[in-house]
Amino acid sequence: MKNIILLLILTTILCSCPTEAGEDKTYKYTITNNTNVVVEIIPYQNPGNGLPELTKKISIQPGGKFEKTKIDVPIYTGFSFREALYDGHLTKIDIVFGNDRKIVYDHCNTCVNPRNIFDLSYNDEFIETYTITPEDYQNATPCNGNCY
Repeated sequence: MKNIILLLILTTILCSCPTEAGEDKTYKYTITNNTNVVVEIIPYQNPGNGLPELTKKISIQPGGKFEKTKIDVPIYTGFSFREALYDGHLTKIDIVFGNDRKIVYDHCNTCVNPRNIFDLSYNDEFIETYTITPEDYQNATPCNGNCY
C-alpha cells in the first residue's frame, strides 16, 4: 500500500511539472499588394520618440508580397503581424501608397476598423495573409507627396 501511495504522489508531482517537449509550430504571415502602386509599410516603435522608423520600412511592389516565417518552439510565444513587421515593440504603422496616400493603423486590442492589420482576425492562425487592395488605396488619406 505504501508503494502505491508513493507512486501516486510521484506521478502527481511529475505530471504537474511543465514540460518543454513538444513539436515546433511554424507561422507564415504574408502581406500582398494588389494595388498598382508601390506600398511602403512604415513602423513606429514605443517606447521611443514617436517618430517613424524609416530605416525599417518595408516596400512591396505592385502585385508583390512580403513574407515572414517564424518557427515557434516550446514554450510557445505565438506570432502576429505586429512581430512580422517590426523587431521590437510596435505601436502603429503607416501604409503609404506611392508617397501619394496613406493609412495609419494603431495597435489595438479590440479594433474598430475591420481592415486594421492588428485586428485579431488577421493574427490568430498559423498561416495568415493580409491583402492590401485598390479599395484601401481609394480610402487612404491624400498626402500629396508628403506622406513621411
